[in-house]
Amino acid sequence: FDDELEDTQRKLNQFNHETIELFKGVPRCVILLSKFNNEYHKKYGRQCRVADYGFTKLYELLESIPHIVQILDGEFEKKLTLTHRVQVKRFSNDLLKVLKAHKQMFADEFPFMYEKHFGKVFDIRDYGVCYLEDMLAELPDSIITRKEIDHRTFIQIPKIIQDDQELLCIQRLKTDVIDMLKPRPRFSIQFNKFIPNYHHHFGRQCKLSHYGFTKLLELLEAMPDTVQITNKDGVQFVQLKPQIQKEIICQNLVKLIEECSSLKLKTNLIKLEDLYVSKYGCIFYQDLGCLNFPSLLNSLPLDVNFIKIDTNQGLDVTLSVDGLNERDTKRVCKLLMNKLMDDLEDLVVQFMHDNKFCKFQQLWDYLMKCFDLSQKVTNRRQLGFILKSLSEYFNCMDENRPLTLSSVITGLSDFYYFAKEIRNLFKFNNLLDLAWCELETLYKQTYPKSGVNGLPIKRFGYTDAQLLISQGLSLIVSIKKYQNDKRVCLNREFWPKTFFDSNGLSDSLNSSPCMSPPPTTPAAIAQ
Repeated sequence: FDDELEDTQRKLNQFNHETIELFKGVPRCVILLSKFNNEYHKKYGRQCRVADYGFTKLYELLESIPHIVQILDGEFEKKLTLTHRVQVKRFSNDLLKVLKAHKQMFADEFPFMYEKHFGKVFDIRDYGVCYLEDMLAELPDSIITRKEIDHRTFIQIPKIIQDDQELLCIQRLKTDVIDMLKPRPRFSIQFNKFIPNYHHHFGRQCKLSHYGFTKLLELLEAMPDTVQITNKDGVQFVQLKPQIQKEIICQNLVKLIEECSSLKLKTNLIKLEDLYVSKYGCIFYQDLGCLNFPSLLNSLPLDVNFIKIDTNQGLDVTLSVDGLNERDTKRVCKLLMNKLMDDLEDLVVQFMHDNKFCKFQQLWDYLMKCFDLSQKVTNRRQLGFILKSLSEYFNCMDENRPLTLSSVITGLSDFYYFAKEIRNLFKFNNLLDLAWCELETLYKQTYPKSGVNGLPIKRFGYTDAQLLISQGLSLIVSIKKYQNDKRVCLNREFWPKTFFDSNGLSDSLNSSPCMSPPPTTPAAIAQ
């Protein structure tokens, strides 16, 4: 019985939608009751069987959806039309479609813009009112903003202004979206599958409120440099922008090159294309603005991704990259950051103060002298990895561009000082690890001023505490799970020197499940 009831309700919901679509194509949105079946059959090519919806008469069926259909008493017979509420919703949707294409306009220009957008003549009476101004007055300020200019009504979509924290969250969301769409065919996904796929991919919800929006489309439109909305056979897709797609293709080429022991891939263009397609799937050249694989290769940002290319006569080509051991290079970042927090902070701050408009290249040369890195960082690719890892710890004059050697830096960032606070929680309390449930409490107790509201999650553009710690502070700490216990562990490179004397080290290791014993001599640690 429940299944039959659910099936009937599903059919009724479909009928609601079909009825609205039916009235859209009828002049003035009015149909005689006696003509309803004929119009329905003409529109959908099938009879309207009222028994499918649990009724015996059409009139009873229509009476059951008073939120959709209004039944009017005519001079000779009853007439049907859409309710005013549905008409207002219809108009607001059509108005927004036109405004999104033209941004803003005067109300008297709307009929012309409507006809241009939809390819049919605009008649306000199709929405159940006689004057455009009457319908505009029905719309809330959240839909459109109106103002009078020289006795004309000016309309536009209200601008949603995000605060700084929401803008930072959107910046981090871009990375998530790229990561989610990277392995998918054509780097795209159906629009209506975006939210569930995000949850499946990351194991957490994509909550629009974190970014200051109420609609997914508006959020995606706020990332024009990352994604675009495309329409294929009437279905909307979210797709990465061509330039992002090319970046991913470069990253995939690097992986192919790294599979060669010499870090050189000697082949020809035909075999290279076949090799790429067999491993990463088809390349849709029309999405990338290219005709074929050779033209794509010429348009890729190879140098930015540290790929060297030598083309010989004919189709032969040699691709190569510098070596990069991410684990070792990340360890260099950790040791450098630990050195900065313990010994070099005042010197670095003074250096940047003395060198106005200091470029990171100058600071890097200074750090190379203070903390001998000449044997650790030997090529551009390693340096690029380090720059990316350290970018959040320095303030740049141009905040919207990634950290490079030519970036003008103005000081250590707020994020650096927060990272140092977290490191000091362990240092001052003689800890190697800490239960996750105790972290925020200890932070509030240790830093009552900055921790008054707990961990500064949104301040640094994160949507929850675990992301802030596990992603943002991955150089400093790591999160590890032991059965039902989740612990925050200080990375070995940040262990205080007191832990390396014989007694302190053994006591700490006995109390910490997070870490295996490290090398016990300073010389071994520095390596």
